[in-house]
Amino acid sequence: MDQEVTVDTTYPAIGEIFELTLDADDPLADPIWMVRKDGDIYEDAERWSFTGTRLVGIHTRRFKLADIGHQLSFDAVRSALEEYGRIPEGQWRHAFEVRYRKAHGGLVGFADSSWVDSEGATRFPYFFGIGNTRFNWTLRDFHDRWLWVVEVSK
Repeated sequence: MDQEVTVDTTYPAIGEIFELTLDADDPLADPIWMVRKDGDIYEDAERWSFTGTRLVGIHTRRFKLADIGHQLSFDAVRSALEEYGRIPEGQWRHAFEVRYRKAHGGLVGFADSSWVDSEGATRFPYFFGIGNTRFNWTLRDFHDRWLWVVEVSK
């Protein structure tokens, strides 16, 4: 990204609207490169696939964090998020990471299950701690410590 990016040391408050800019043409925002970037934890990153629509170009959008409590399934997560806003494309994790890479915090999920690992399991991207990123399985329940990013209209 050519523009200067503010780096925050704390996550936004739950419900607080914040803006992110994503340069989807940045190689680090490529959906499969996002898997490779997460390190050796995914030894078989070459065998993952991306089933979503890849964003291209530069986008600026508004978001907020939603706290939806404990959910028994990924489908329940997605349903609960509907009242808060639109579920953004998982590539937005890259823009969140750029802005909040120095933030101390918990699990922040992007409820986009467009990644399929080498075993055929669907996964979604998330951010945690100081600059840590991973992909989690959709076949599980989600404790109440998860926060979720939703896009809000202008």
